[in-house]
Amino acid sequence: MIPHGIASPLFRCWPEVSFRVRRARHILLLLDFDGTLTPLHDRPEEVQLGKATRQALRQLVQHRRIALTVVSGRRHADLEDKIGIGGVQYFGLYGWEGREGMSLASRSEWLLFCARLLLTRMPHLPGIRLEDKEMSLAMHYRQAPTPVARELRTEVQELVEMLGPDGLHVVEGSKVLELLPPEIRNKGAAVQEIVRGLPLALLPIYIGNDASDESAFAALSTGITVHVGRTRRTAARYSLRDPWEVRSFLQRLEGELS
Repeated sequence: MIPHGIASPLFRCWPEVSFRVRRARHILLLLDFDGTLTPLHDRPEEVQLGKATRQALRQLVQHRRIALTVVSGRRHADLEDKIGIGGVQYFGLYGWEGREGMSLASRSEWLLFCARLLLTRMPHLPGIRLEDKEMSLAMHYRQAPTPVARELRTEVQELVEMLGPDGLHVVEGSKVLELLPPEIRNKGAAVQEIVRGLPLALLPIYIGNDASDESAFAALSTGITVHVGRTRRTAARYSLRDPWEVRSFLQRLEGELS
């Protein structure tokens, strides 16, 4: 069970954040994408990275003390296309798909089974949109009425229980449920793999906005962890209100490094 509390507004705590940034020899900046670098959108394929945020990322990636990484539920190729900044490391599928792709030998047969089954349920689940990512299956319910979203959650949970522990598991994001094979674990396990072997003096900074980021906040509890969005109980130590405040943080961070 991940311990949760109330995060402190980051800019109110800037002196302590600034102190840690200035004394760090190496910084690993890990960023979620949707809802963190960009506002959430009903149709994820239509999301565009803002010019000011793109420029802030370009400035940061030039600093020798910082390594910039994006960790998202999107596919690796999609992140490269949406951001397109050289020198940034992109990890898709919750941190488990890097430039080399996934190590899965083939697509899970259970994913195919669930995709077919859920497609037959679509007429009874208005507002639900299926996104087939080949290695995972995402069910977006941002446009669905609350009772429909509740019914979807129940059906997905029943599916997971039916398939058993070696079948599929669910990762929950912002108005999305995603079915994944066992090889694709949560972001917490992924970031632990990313930092493994890096310098001990490394300062990790992780910024994310939804439930899928909570395991990463917990895994990097000694670093600077930041929840984006309305204040709620979270494993993150600090909070930012929205992607515009994230952009401001990136600009301040670049100023500290300069």
